Amino acid sequence: MNVNKTLTALLIAGMAAPTLASTLITSFEDNETHGYEYGHFGSSTHAITADVQTDGDKSMQANMGASYEGGVKIYAPNSWNWSDQKELVFDVVNNTNEDINYGVKILTNYVWDDANALSEYFNVPANTTIKDVVLSLDTTEYGSIGASYNKAMAMEINFFAAESPNTTVYIDNIRVSDGITEPTPPPTDPEDVSGHVSSAPVKTLLQLETFEELTDSIEATGADIELIDEGVSIGETALKATFNNGWSSVKLNGNWDLSALGEHLAIAVDVTNPTNTGLFLYSRIEDNSGNDASGIARGQYIPANSTQTVYVSVKDTPVISDIVNTLGMRELPAKSLNEGWGDWQDLNLAAIQSVTFFIPDLATGTSEQEFIFDNARVIKDLNDVSAYKELVDSLGQNNQHDFYAKLENSEALDGLGDRETQLLGKLLNRSQYGGAPTGSSIVADQECKLATPASFNACKTADGKWYLVDPEGNAFISTGLANIRMTDTYTFTGESSTTPSDVRKSMFTEIPTNHRKEMGPVHSGPVVQGEGVSFYANNIDARHGGEEAWQDITIKRMQDWGFTSLGNWTDSAFYAKAAAANMPYVANGWVLHHETSENPINRIGSGYWGPIADPFDDNFALAAEKMAAQIKEEVEGHEATLMGIFVDNEISWGNCLNDNDAACYEQTLAAMNTDASTSPAKSAFIWFLENGYGHSKTLEAFNNNWGTSFTSWSELGGTQSFEYSTDMLDDLKSLNWQFANKYFEVVNQAVKAEFPNNLYLGARFADWGRTPETIDAAKGHADVVSFNIYKDSITSEDWQSDVLEQIENLDFPAIIGEFHFGALDSGNFATGIVSANSQKDRGDKYITYMESVVANDNFVGAHWFQYLDSPVTGRAWDGENYNVGFVNVTDTPYNHLTDAARLINCELYGDDCSALESDQETRSARDAGSLYDGQNIGITSGQLNGLETIEGIDPEEPVDPPTDPDEPQLRTGGSLGAFFVSIIAVLGWARRKHVS
Repeated sequence: MNVNKTLTALLIAGMAAPTLASTLITSFEDNETHGYEYGHFGSSTHAITADVQTDGDKSMQANMGASYEGGVKIYAPNSWNWSDQKELVFDVVNNTNEDINYGVKILTNYVWDDANALSEYFNVPANTTIKDVVLSLDTTEYGSIGASYNKAMAMEINFFAAESPNTTVYIDNIRVSDGITEPTPPPTDPEDVSGHVSSAPVKTLLQLETFEELTDSIEATGADIELIDEGVSIGETALKATFNNGWSSVKLNGNWDLSALGEHLAIAVDVTNPTNTGLFLYSRIEDNSGNDASGIARGQYIPANSTQTVYVSVKDTPVISDIVNTLGMRELPAKSLNEGWGDWQDLNLAAIQSVTFFIPDLATGTSEQEFIFDNARVIKDLNDVSAYKELVDSLGQNNQHDFYAKLENSEALDGLGDRETQLLGKLLNRSQYGGAPTGSSIVADQECKLATPASFNACKTADGKWYLVDPEGNAFISTGLANIRMTDTYTFTGESSTTPSDVRKSMFTEIPTNHRKEMGPVHSGPVVQGEGVSFYANNIDARHGGEEAWQDITIKRMQDWGFTSLGNWTDSAFYAKAAAANMPYVANGWVLHHETSENPINRIGSGYWGPIADPFDDNFALAAEKMAAQIKEEVEGHEATLMGIFVDNEISWGNCLNDNDAACYEQTLAAMNTDASTSPAKSAFIWFLENGYGHSKTLEAFNNNWGTSFTSWSELGGTQSFEYSTDMLDDLKSLNWQFANKYFEVVNQAVKAEFPNNLYLGARFADWGRTPETIDAAKGHADVVSFNIYKDSITSEDWQSDVLEQIENLDFPAIIGEFHFGALDSGNFATGIVSANSQKDRGDKYITYMESVVANDNFVGAHWFQYLDSPVTGRAWDGENYNVGFVNVTDTPYNHLTDAARLINCELYGDDCSALESDQETRSARDAGSLYDGQNIGITSGQLNGLETIEGIDPEEPVDPPTDPDEPQLRTGGSLGAFFVSIIAVLGWARRKHVS
């Protein structure tokens, strides 16, 4: 009988297979203490050998003899009770040049006949190793089940030759499984990510398909399918489907029993749309009931050139419409297939037979549509709050998903700070403040912003490129990390005297007893005010010994990674440490934080972070003065390294992104609709209009443009209900400039009263909250204009060309206050504003972005947001749960990102820094010569976390890092393969042996 059985197994080609939740029968090791007997019968022979193995040191060599006349066996004198088990799982190796067809038989009840046996047949290709071959203990496809078969009294396993006589195979790692798969690990080698895409970091309950081979279980209708090495999220290949017409489909057939996996389930798949056309993708699930399944179609729009995990709720549970205020998390890692038609049918979860992905029609003007599928599996239904139960472990890490360098407990953190300190150094091709070295060909001395700077200045070179200038007169580019502080590490536990949340309470396996405090009120979330906890703060206690030591190593890290400054919202406790290390820093303030109940500030309109403050209000000026005075107190004694001062952030001046003038000048129109008796801005607007500062120079012109019939300007003072029209646009532009001009004027006056010779760095424009007029107004008062630019680069290809052109026309120094990239392989539930495919991709994107900054004549620096990841469960303030840190919740650096930063920071002033590129083949640090005096290049996060010994580092005897660049550089030890075997074992990805 020649069969071509659909194997639920993965070919071993350097990939990580899903790990079955299983119990070991035997792996043929010498140290196993069981009473099993290994043997053979008929014309077969066997041997326990170390020549070939897939697990441990030994395997069984099965010389299977004549077809159906002999075999090898594993016999249990006391029998196995497999009543709760669903599968026998094993590995098989065929080292011959011929395909082999073999059979497996389970004998029960101590009776050696077919009536008490289950048999099945398999193929193993020539020169192939197959891990996790699955034999169902309950059903067969090509074999048979005897009438008296009883898996509760299984007593012997036979492997025998079927239609391939006199063949030899190696059997290893035999175990039984309940059919539920553990989470699939990320790619074994973190470097091996070419063609890979992100996958939602949620627990896999059952793997349906990994698309490593095209089998009969994958059925295409009206679509062409092939395996490719792009769009891969698990394994080596993914399935590309080219849909050629409407109702084209790809169906995954199986016989899946989901009944034991839980009450709230979903079927998920990672899908990539590699085309320039977005399209809805639909899904349909069918069981064995034979009902018409056409009414259970649910879909989701897949944008052009995007990848996302999509899922369909098996019970058609409605999506959580308000994620932040229900869960306290900003984003989820997957999109629900929830739009469609028809009433959902109750499905027989014990007999799900297929899941189909289809399109009802092609997009207009297209003749085909491509989608790439990978990693089809069953997950918890993210539409139900039960999916978030025990989401994080005692360290605040994702508890439902394994990822590279994940730690087991707080004890694993002990000593890691000392270990890392031995590796850290700093870049050497710098002035003492991080500027261009003395004697550099870069000379910025034209049109300087400050006549007598107290520390830093902003000047142009003779050829028109803007730079900052450090206290020694050297050209300086500001790179750094924002949010180096504990405030945003807190997440709500769900405990609250006013708004407790059972959902939040359920998210934690264990909440640390330290670093818990009352927090709120907040911007958004289910808990308005209640208990917060910082897992990060607890982890730095264990890793470094406390916050003081954490501050020290953080400064050393900034120097090691080559950053020239500390970014915005760095805790003021760092200012003294930064000054001592000659590390420039920026200070910051919020005007509205200094408002008092006795002197409230009028607010206008609405905005994402709240209504906009009225800068014409005298109380606004009072608050600005108090803000500047507080900054003065915080920086006192450390002014020499104060690079500049940011004030406020992402004010909602107006949203001009979509060429919608109504949205662009919505805030200005809102001010026009207020009552002048209570709105200083409205009163000022009337004065400007009356005195000819608007487009409408007369009342008659104003009436004509605004559709009014006022007989005097004073009549405009009352509350109005203007709706936008194009005729009023020019007036709105003029008033928008006046509004912004007053704001920057008042803030600048307050800042300069305290800091007459320091740089005022502006208010950090957001793309969705700025107008051309506000940028122009800022130029008249700020020394540097600032932007938060969340794009792949600041070239016209990625950022708005009209804004770039405006900055060029301004001929003015600009700085980026925020940008970032995030990926899902960190275990976080969201990537952040701009996504990457992996941690390596984050590093690559960092280099591309920063190269575009350095190449621009106007930008003098860029700061990454933020130093550390947001909590997996969302930060208390507003639920942000992004992988945007240079370090994760256990304070482990992301080495791809830090290596990239060190390289780009080294190149800021034109040096050849190729010596700092880590050797990807051996993972050893290059000899950096005069560029860098540390040993941290290419050291992986796994090595930092003690998962492999770093040659020359004794974690028990920490020493200070060398300062002499001529001292020998430390090298990483061991081969790459050995390293990742070590990682797998530590993280528990390799199966733990439990001998029956």
